[in-house]
Amino acid sequence: MKDIEHRSQVAFVNWCRLNNILVFAIANGGARNLITAKRLKDEGVLAGMPDLCLPKYNLYIEMKSPKGYVTDTQKYIHVKLRKAGCRVEVCYSAEEAIKLVEGFRL
Repeated sequence: MKDIEHRSQVAFVNWCRLNNILVFAIANGGARNLITAKRLKDEGVLAGMPDLCLPKYNLYIEMKSPKGYVTDTQKYIHVKLRKAGCRVEVCYSAEEAIKLVEGFRL
């Protein structure tokens, strides 16, 4: 399932780039050794942060595969971001994320 999520995120990021929309990934996932993990945590990496940020829309997107689910840690961070005035959405496909952003552009 992770491969489906990866491909979907890549497709959405490519669409953003083709449409001149600034998007960046928050690379929290992936296997790391303990030293690197500690260094990144000390530098501010925060578990549960959404996968993508689109600053122009004050929007964070958590990409999931069609059968994916939001973890408790992610839910907690999503609440914190919303309380800070950010919009947070969970998208289960590139098409869903594109539709979301197109709604902002109207």
